[in-house]
Amino acid sequence: MQKPRGADKIQQQSEKWLNESQHLAKMGSWVYSVVSEKLVLSEPLYELWQIDREASLTMEQFLAMIHPEDVGKIQQKFQRCIQQAEAYQVEYRVLVGEQEKFFSNIVKAEKDSDGKVTQVRGITLDITERKQSEQTRLTAENRFATIFRLNPLPSAITRLADGKILEANEKALEVFGFTHEEVANATTLELNIWANPQDRAALVEKLKQQSNLQFEASFQKKDGTQWNAITNLEVIELEGESCMLVILQDITERKQSEEATKAYSEQLEKLNDGKDRFFSIIGHDLMSPLNSIMGAANILSNQIVNLSEQEIKTLADSVFTSTQHLKRLLSNLLEWARMQKGSMKFQPKEINLHLIASDAITLLHENADMKGISLHNSLPDDFVLKADENMLHSIFRNLLSNAIKFTPPGGKVLLSGQRMSNHLQVSVKDNGIGMSALMQQQLFQLGFRQTTLGTAQEKGTGLGLILIKEFVEKHQGTLKVDSQEGKGTAFTINLPIRN
Repeated sequence: MQKPRGADKIQQQSEKWLNESQHLAKMGSWVYSVVSEKLVLSEPLYELWQIDREASLTMEQFLAMIHPEDVGKIQQKFQRCIQQAEAYQVEYRVLVGEQEKFFSNIVKAEKDSDGKVTQVRGITLDITERKQSEQTRLTAENRFATIFRLNPLPSAITRLADGKILEANEKALEVFGFTHEEVANATTLELNIWANPQDRAALVEKLKQQSNLQFEASFQKKDGTQWNAITNLEVIELEGESCMLVILQDITERKQSEEATKAYSEQLEKLNDGKDRFFSIIGHDLMSPLNSIMGAANILSNQIVNLSEQEIKTLADSVFTSTQHLKRLLSNLLEWARMQKGSMKFQPKEINLHLIASDAITLLHENADMKGISLHNSLPDDFVLKADENMLHSIFRNLLSNAIKFTPPGGKVLLSGQRMSNHLQVSVKDNGIGMSALMQQQLFQLGFRQTTLGTAQEKGTGLGLILIKEFVEKHQGTLKVDSQEGKGTAFTINLPIRN
């Protein structure tokens, strides 16, 4: 039977189109005859494998082209296909020229009427570009995984939708105190990692506008410790889901330093403000006794011949009182200045507190006598401890002077004490005018002026009480004040017994 006219031409055209299609698709086809053991290739396959079109290719020659590591699986699958008519698909490598290329074969068997395999047909696809792309991707992923794992900064990948932790490097686990098992399938909110949980919701909203952010945030470790970090975030796609790559840089120490600096600056500003007001008070109070002395001296100098003996005595008493006040003020100011400079050395030695108190009473008895105030030293004779003598003199002198100032004529001031297990307790109590609760709060604050005058209109700066507090604290002791208006005041000092 003859072929229809033009059939050969149509077949040639079809073969041409098939070859062109295979060429464009980087693929070829082949047929292996089980009977003749010949391998027939399509035109594009000669190009893909870069072999001579005139040469015939045996199965042995084909296997010789394949990478040694892939030969075994090719042979095994090919034999099963011939023996059992089992179709298969396999990927393998071929050395084409000097370049290694990747191919994929889709193979099936053809049988005769007896069910015996007579031919094996295959389609070969050049998958080099795909495999190289996959390799590039895998290399990039492996490189990213290595960098992520070895990153010295705490790093994690969390799911954007719910904060589920997908990956966390060792540094992140170390910083936050968790194990791999604890973070597996847990969310950042479940682990209480955010110091302020609402921050995450606000963050997700921001990430809708931009895919990467840098900001400062507070986090919480497993033990509850707060941890501050510069947070770098970038939205990435992982297995089809939007995730956050998080890298943290510890700034806890910096934040603590900033907060400490801020607190120190505020404290310094407060101290400077207090000192400014304090020196204003000191300047005013220095002028007061000086003006009294100058006024009395002026009268004595210009009108002494016209003054009676009593008037001269009154002026002399005024000069004496003003000079005493000025001396106490300057003495306290000098001691305070030395204390601030650190030039007042703490030199503890065995001190008898009864004797120190007696010295202070002797020094101030004239002031007390002028107001008819009785001073009583009830401290035990054997009240001895290691302390700085000069500081204790200043403590007793200022406590007694303050008590005399605010005790009315005819009143009394009592020094008493008792021995505790590890400290000595000393109390200076008067039955004077007392203080309000507000005044007690401001008592030891530099720069608050005492507006209450003494019972003989004595003025004061409050510096003596500030000195008392600083000297007591220098001994690692405590100072307490109890006072009621109209009922008097008691200052109680606890001084530790030193070995």
